[in-house]
Amino acid sequence: MTPPFDILSESCLETIILRILELVPSARIAFLSSLGKRIHESAARVLFHTLIVQDDEQTLLPSVNTSSAAVIANPRRYAKHVKKLIVRDSDALMRTANIVTLPKDESSSSTCTPLSTTCLETLLKLYSNLEALCWEGCLQPPDGLCEILVGCNPRLRSFSYDPPALPLPQRKNLIKWDAPSLPLLADLPITTLRLSWLSQTGTRTFTSLLQDLGEHSTLEDLSVDFVWLDDPLCEAIAANGRKLRRLRLSTSGTKLTDKGIIAILEGCDALEDLLLDQIQGRLSRALWSKPTGFPKLRRLHITISESGPSHSWTTDHLMSLEYLPTAGLSEMSVTRTEAPPRIYNDVPMYDPTVDDTVSLQPLPAAMQRLFREAKSFTILQCDFWMFSITDIKMILDGCPRLESVQFCLDAPFSKLLTLTSIFANLSNLNQLRVSVNHVHAPGKPPVPLPPHGPPSLPTPTDSPVLKSKAVLPQLLDFDQMQNQTCLAKADLSDPSMPLLRDIKRFVRKCPKLETLEWYGKFGRGSWIVKRAVKSKISMNVSVEYRPPKISDSVWAMMTREQEFEMSNMRWIETVRRGQEWTGEKAELLAKERQVNNMDASACDGADGRSGRNRGRPKKIRASSISTSSSNSDLTPLTPKLSDGFPVQMFSPLTPPHSDFLKRLAPLHRERDDTEVRPPHQAKIPALGKESPSTRATGQEGGVAGEMRTLPGYLPRKDKDLEEVKGARIPGHLQHAVEGKKEDYDVKAKFQWRCIANG
Repeated sequence: MTPPFDILSESCLETIILRILELVPSARIAFLSSLGKRIHESAARVLFHTLIVQDDEQTLLPSVNTSSAAVIANPRRYAKHVKKLIVRDSDALMRTANIVTLPKDESSSSTCTPLSTTCLETLLKLYSNLEALCWEGCLQPPDGLCEILVGCNPRLRSFSYDPPALPLPQRKNLIKWDAPSLPLLADLPITTLRLSWLSQTGTRTFTSLLQDLGEHSTLEDLSVDFVWLDDPLCEAIAANGRKLRRLRLSTSGTKLTDKGIIAILEGCDALEDLLLDQIQGRLSRALWSKPTGFPKLRRLHITISESGPSHSWTTDHLMSLEYLPTAGLSEMSVTRTEAPPRIYNDVPMYDPTVDDTVSLQPLPAAMQRLFREAKSFTILQCDFWMFSITDIKMILDGCPRLESVQFCLDAPFSKLLTLTSIFANLSNLNQLRVSVNHVHAPGKPPVPLPPHGPPSLPTPTDSPVLKSKAVLPQLLDFDQMQNQTCLAKADLSDPSMPLLRDIKRFVRKCPKLETLEWYGKFGRGSWIVKRAVKSKISMNVSVEYRPPKISDSVWAMMTREQEFEMSNMRWIETVRRGQEWTGEKAELLAKERQVNNMDASACDGADGRSGRNRGRPKKIRASSISTSSSNSDLTPLTPKLSDGFPVQMFSPLTPPHSDFLKRLAPLHRERDDTEVRPPHQAKIPALGKESPSTRATGQEGGVAGEMRTLPGYLPRKDKDLEEVKGARIPGHLQHAVEGKKEDYDVKAKFQWRCIANG
């Protein structure tokens, strides 16, 4: 008799095993050892398809019970199944409050040693079928990582360098990556590329990669998120991304203008999905009316952070969205991103403050016209503006194919439940998400729950009751059941919480509605609709209330922020062994970068203008006004070689524990004395804001000396200059000045002298 599993295809069998292991994780040992060869192979493909490796050599020891250690212990059997490798920060790294060094005692486990280049190369050689590498750690990967990938993983199709999302005060302390070996990825069949937190040098190497890919590039999915995103980079993306289908752009710098966005819209003909994520560039009000041609976009997403900081022009380009052709557009999203809640006394709480630039405003008339004509929309997400009841009626009448709707309501939630006739016309609607303006949501919202926590938060009591008699709850009569909102007693006193009978009356009119959610800082939760499968009557529905819950991604950000605060981020200066990239290819690319930098400097200096600047050296200033900064740009491109320790092949991967720790040496990053804080970020106590970069010139060409300011800053008034006279340098600036070279001391004194003398 044929075994029942033999009639199933490989994909079907893997789907079944995956579902079983999700429900019963402890069954993985039985699937690998007790159910035959075919089940073993399918289970191995499921369990080892995606491998998560901590950036710590001690986690690779055979004594550690992890999936990565199991693969290393038996590489010939399991390494071939690894298709995706994710590198994350070590748990020990997040727990430590000291600089990461090797423990003096071999039995110590409170510190960690980042993966050396030699160890990482040995791992990548094992995974010959690797198709995707995701580096999600805070510490930089080795500078020669891409050279290792080209030599060890010829099937690699996806590369991602994406450090964890952190609040700005902590994220700006992370050192940006120069990525000197990035252009070598042109030798691989890369289709997906995600890069973030690159330095200015890293941005140039990324541009070189795009140029090496050329018109025959296989790149389909691209995501870039760094300060130095500008128009030339967007033009390079358009020229070498003919096959791009998905593009995500994000920057906190101000170098991006209309020219870069227009180049992408007119050059990427295959583009289907465009995401502008918290763009702080100088995009004008007429942006979307300028392109002469648009790609066949299917999805457009625009997200703006409401916690800021945002420039005054951040949302100007939204005013011209009405010129966007919507014929083939099926999904449009203009949403605001809330700051994650902070944990106080083990209770998550939101910060109600919102940046003035992105404060809630009524829906503009231009957007009303756009939505009314969007007949092809299936997904509409727009909570950046407030929708009145009239706006909702007008827009939903013009979008009959909507399947998912998300908006901000400028009315009480109970008013929404009265629009049954409007929502009844949306025969395909299955998800409705609404946030309500806090003016219309009095009362105290429920505390959001963690993603994997209990169904409700425990209520503390004055003293524990050691002996108590359990009392059965009394059944509610019919009237009480109709007035019930949810299980929590506190919700009965909330005037904004809708009644259960009103929710049921609303969902009965929507034949395919599955989820009704009131989300946001003042959200009350969600209602899950369940209908009988065989019932043809829409009246036969049941509604389950669920309190608001924090998503997995937001919770991960919250916990990571808390870990960083506890560790004080003193490990940030740690350098892995073999971090520097050396060799023939490294020297060749370093020479090319040096030539390109010289050519760029020559082009900038040959402006041919007459007057006071002729024959004078050009003053170096920050290239972008940004809310973040990096000091990694001044690091030598190809430093001296740092020896790495040899790692054995196969099992065991590393030498015995005692020898393993003795052969490692503590590593510390040597800070470059030339790394300084840009002068425009120095705060003046009298003014309470950033001081612009200044330049004093003498009598030259009939022009008297003057003071110049950076773009976006207004010249200071005389009375402001008088307040600055005699002001002391702030503590953080004094700290930045001390210990630097004499040339910077002279420059700093010269800057302050210019401000004081006017």
